[in-house]
Formats: sequence, structure tokens, C-alpha cells
Amino acid sequence: MKKIIQSIIIIGLCLLPIKHLLAIDLSVRQGKVAAKPIAIVPFANDLGDKVGFIIASDLKQSGVFTPISPASYRDRPTDNEQINYATFQALGATYVIIGKIIGTQNIKFVITDVFQKKIIGSYNVLISPKSLRQSAHEVSDIILEKLTGARGAFATKLIYIHELRQSPSRRYQIILSDSDGADPIILLSSSSPIMSPRFSPNGNQLAYVTFEGQQAQIVTHDINTGRRELVSKEKGINSAPAWSPDGNKIAMVLSRDGNPEIYFKDLSSGQLVRVTNNPGIDTEPVWSANGQSLYFTSDRTGSPQIYRINLSNGYVSRVTITGRYSAGADISDNGKKIALTRSNNGHFIIGIIDILSGQFNAVSKGFVDETPRFSPNSQMLIFTSVKNNREVLKIVNIDGSGSNTLSTSGNIRDPDWSGYIR
Repeated sequence: MKKIIQSIIIIGLCLLPIKHLLAIDLSVRQGKVAAKPIAIVPFANDLGDKVGFIIASDLKQSGVFTPISPASYRDRPTDNEQINYATFQALGATYVIIGKIIGTQNIKFVITDVFQKKIIGSYNVLISPKSLRQSAHEVSDIILEKLTGARGAFATKLIYIHELRQSPSRRYQIILSDSDGADPIILLSSSSPIMSPRFSPNGNQLAYVTFEGQQAQIVTHDINTGRRELVSKEKGINSAPAWSPDGNKIAMVLSRDGNPEIYFKDLSSGQLVRVTNNPGIDTEPVWSANGQSLYFTSDRTGSPQIYRINLSNGYVSRVTITGRYSAGADISDNGKKIALTRSNNGHFIIGIIDILSGQFNAVSKGFVDETPRFSPNSQMLIFTSVKNNREVLKIVNIDGSGSNTLSTSGNIRDPDWSGYIR
């Protein structure tokens, strides 16, 4: 019941907006699935080989590719005619990526097929005014899509809670970072807890729970300007905000009528609509991909399970049929899968349910894993995991491969993944 308890505890923060870089330790292990060897030749004019390293890390995370260490070959081609395909064939490389950074404006690169000895495509990425890292992630997205047909999600953002234990008190922060945990920025900092930061569909705003003036409330927060607007400040519980796919509504949990129930608020009209009406605890709402239903966690049948309610007719159906505990659902952007936390022999693991077939597949093996969130391409998950009595974040592919761990000196938890950056 840990996540349910967290979602109804009234917590919050006193805001002190600041920006600051925070060191993150990123550890990577090889994925469990077969992957194609790929050579990312260090790009010309790339001081410190940062672009090549970022691309290699991204492609390794995808679980589709195994980057070959540049230390294993001496060739450093930067133009098509310089590629010695025999060199890379001997290394077993399936593809070779070469490129160069041109001034401060462009990254030009070429994707080649080693065994067919041909160019698959030549591309140009404008260097982001915000960071070269962002542009490197865009290169990774292009490579993944051109070679697999699946859109990449590396040029996106993460948001999560960071808790620092500073005797005699604690500090709570909302952190915005790249999809690999790099370039973290503190958006909010407080001596009071912060709960459930969630990206708007366009990635420009957050919704989260605060507790200022001893009153639980849900607010939206513009990431670029810092402007906040109140969404809910009802008596009792105000928790678990979730944006609708069109960004016009926010679902939430309120106890204004005495029991935790699901509501949503139309942000344009201000209309508050009650969705559920049951004596059990209804919490953790999340919208279906088409915005016509809400999934939520409820103990109405005696133990936490996932339910779905059709917003047009109020019909409620139980989604998880087996198991003693299923909670904290997230729906993939393609509408095909549900990620959730499930009890397994005393542990809490992350798994995915195929909505069409109902088949469940576990993707984690932790002692306590929770709050899974899909990447916008529906191919990766990020979730909270307890490791050595500390909360960390893990990123895995939906088949469980390519596990990355993001950790800091404190606890980090309750992540969310942005949509594509426009």
C-alpha cells in the first residue's frame, strides 16, 4: 500500500525557485537482448568526444545496438570516401556513423551500412542554443529511427523529486534533466516535501502537489517563466495530478466530500467534475491515450487493483484480474500498454500489461520498485527503485533490457517523462 499511502498523505513545499547544476552518477549495464554492433567514429571538431559518447550511450540504452569502443580501431574517417569498410567489417560492425561539428551551428553526420558498403543517409542537425548535448540526443533519435523505424526519445526531458538529508532538516527539490539524467536543473527547492510533479503534454508546464500555509494544494507551474496557478485547494486531500492528452484538463484525487475520489478540472472553464463514487480509496488517476477514459488504483474489492472508467457513460471495469496488489498505472502514448507496480513474493516489481491480450510481463527485479512512466515513444520506462536503502531511478526498455541507474547523494523518486520537445 506504500504508493497509495503516499498519494493521499497531505504534503507540500515552500517555493524557492533557483537554478543549479547537480552531479548525477549514471551507471550502465549491457542489455539482455541481442544487439547489433555499431561504430560511432569520434566526430571531427568534437572536443572531448562528447557528442560521440552521448550518441553511443543513447544507442546502447535502446537495447538495439552495441557500440564498439573507438579504442579498438585507429581509423577516424570524417568523409564518406575515407571509410575503410574492411576495417569495420573485421570488428563485426553492422553500421558506421561518421560526422563533424561545423562551427557552432551544425552537426553533419552520415549513416553507412558496413557489409553493403553504402551510405544509408546523410543528415544535418542544427546545434541547439540551449546545449550541444540536446543536439547530440537529436542525432541519436535520427539514427535509431532510420535504422529501426522506431522514433527515438533521447531528445526529451525528465522531472523527479530529489530529497537531501541535511541535518537537522531535509531539503526537497524538483529536478529537470535530460533523458539520460545529465544537465540537471533545480526548478524548485523547499524544506517541505514536494509530491507528484507531472509534465503537461507540450512539456512547458508542470502540475504538482504543494503544502504551503499548512494546506494541501495542486498547482501548475510554467517551466520557462516560473508562473504558478492554483488548480485545487479543497479541504482535505489534494493529490495525484494528471494532465489529459490535450492539456485542457487535470485529473486529481480529492476528499472534499469525505472520501478519496477521482475528479478532473477543466482548466478553461474551471469546472470540477467528480468521476468516481465509491467507499473504497480511489487514487492515482491516469488518462487513456485517447482521453476518453481514466485508469486509477482502487481497493474497492479489498486490495489495490487497476480499474478503468469510461468518462462518457461512467462504466467502471476492472483491468487487473490476478495478483494481490496492482497499482500506479501509466498508459503508453500509443495506447497499447499499461505499466504498473505489482506485488511478487513480498517484493514490488514493475511490469507491463498488453491492453489487447491482457498478458503481463515483468521488467524489474527490485525489492521495492514503483511509479513507472513511459517514454514518449512507448519503448522505455523510468521508475523509482530502492537500492542499498536509498531511492534511485532506473531506466529500462519495455522488455527489461538496457538498465540504467540514476542516483545522487540523497533520494530521488517520483519521475515523469516529457513528451517530445517542440
